[in-house]
Amino acid sequence: MAEGSYESARLPFSTFLTALGLMGQTQITARPDGTVLIEPGPASLYPAVYQEIEPWVWQEVGGQRIVTMRTAGGRVEALGFESAFTLLRTEPARDAGVALPVLLSSAAVLLIGLLLWPIGAIIRRHYALPAPASYGRVGGAARVLSRIAAVAAVLALAGWTAVISTIAGLQDVPEPLIRALQGAQWVALFGVIPAAIALVVHVRCRAGLARILGSVLLMLALVGTAWFALVFGLLSPAVSY
Repeated sequence: MAEGSYESARLPFSTFLTALGLMGQTQITARPDGTVLIEPGPASLYPAVYQEIEPWVWQEVGGQRIVTMRTAGGRVEALGFESAFTLLRTEPARDAGVALPVLLSSAAVLLIGLLLWPIGAIIRRHYALPAPASYGRVGGAARVLSRIAAVAAVLALAGWTAVISTIAGLQDVPEPLIRALQGAQWVALFGVIPAAIALVVHVRCRAGLARILGSVLLMLALVGTAWFALVFGLLSPAVSY
């Protein structure tokens, strides 16, 4: 009932800083002997084993720390420790084991795409190869817009990383910069539409396996970054911290 991921109840869940929760999640694993392994242990940087000393009250094995558990619907929904601190069960979409692979794989696809596009252009120019077909006005426009969205997504992710790291270091960040990052994030989000159109055009025109696969990966990467932005409040109107 207690197994799973947990995050601090003190996170600013209504702003972009909710992404800080990815860096401090706690994992509970049940052990065969009836104890639980908490990683990291509450108020500690290291894993700790706890044993139940009375219903829903657990004590650190070999230590004095106490953890209490609150249950609802047949599972533990919160942990309490040191009187004033609470860990809430992480929703599946916010679990670092889900969110980080989606984010990192999406970012990797976008970065590789941004590197391959100019490399491909240089190779074509060097060997006097023809430019890739645009497949009509709609296909050409969708291709350009989806690439703009990919650039915006990469810039936004790099900017959010810098901004959140700066704030975590107790330094202020100008609000216009945060708004600019949100603007880039919106461009990336709406870029899912032309990316989907480009994919449809490539499939209907039988553009080839490599072209279709590239379109699929680009669309999925933009969907991944859009999903992350929505789940972790990167587009929230509130930017206070």
